[in-house]
Amino acid sequence: MTFVDKKTQINDFFNNNEIIFYEDVNDLSDKVNFYKKNDNARIKIAKNGKKKYFKLFNEKKTTKYIIEKSFGLNNNN
Repeated sequence: MTFVDKKTQINDFFNNNEIIFYEDVNDLSDKVNFYKKNDNARIKIAKNGKKKYFKLFNEKKTTKYIIEKSFGLNNNN
């Protein structure tokens, strides 16, 4: 399971069923303690996040992105 600060704006890619977003250290602490006690919710969110991550960021997509950025290409295919 992944905890991410809301300021990263990664919620453009992931939702609350895939990653746990927190606002500050106190919020993070509260959420860590909550999910430490709630195995089913923690496991479900972790699996959803992993599935989404590998869908978005597989090796082909990542390599294509790096090549396009390196060579100044702007292909959206």
